[in-house]
Amino acid sequence: MARDNFDGVIFLPGLLCDAKLFAPQVAALEASYDIEIPNLGAYDSFEKMSQAVLDESKFERIALAGLSMGGALAMNMARWHPDRIERLAILDANPRADDDARRANRRRQLDAARESGVGQLTRGELSMVYLAPHNQTPELIDIAVQMAEGHGVDVYARQLNALMTRQSSIDDLPHYTGQTLVLCGEMDALCLPQWHVEMAELMPNASLSLIANAGHLATIEEPEAVNAALLEWLRR
Repeated sequence: MARDNFDGVIFLPGLLCDAKLFAPQVAALEASYDIEIPNLGAYDSFEKMSQAVLDESKFERIALAGLSMGGALAMNMARWHPDRIERLAILDANPRADDDARRANRRRQLDAARESGVGQLTRGELSMVYLAPHNQTPELIDIAVQMAEGHGVDVYARQLNALMTRQSSIDDLPHYTGQTLVLCGEMDALCLPQWHVEMAELMPNASLSLIANAGHLATIEEPEAVNAALLEWLRR
């Protein structure tokens, strides 16, 4: 259903993630909002991802929320298509482009995934930095592994290319005037909380929410706190 000045909510998943990343949010919001969660696995650049999301959406005016890769994509979409993005939620995301060290690490991880599979890489390495230490439970690790295995190594390669070739959004954030939520797990070891403090300070209509006891995958680690922040953002 439409609400106020946007038609629906689009959630953009992170690297090797799918709709399971936002299952608690969908459960909390779907009675009040129309929701779409696109599959970003077919595209190797943010430009292609952005165009596919907009072309395939039934919404003209969008409340756009993205986590990690999805959050970085959402920032680019807000810059490229401000007429479509009515409000923006940036969750556990890096506003800057990859540096050489991060690109090298991504290539190493892709080599490991080609050798042993994305599921094994996720279970053995990625989940250890995705989740806060106390949240590295079999249940949450299994969710991360299932999402990765559902995509496979070819999708991983395409999404890594999109991340490694993206442009920085940091200089453009002050120009986005829509209602914005900047949210981060306080224990996020990949996209640091201080980056989110900086983003919120740069943006004219942003609120900051740091989620206690959560790491990089805050949506499934502390879903009730994330849901509360999203509801407040959507109702502004």
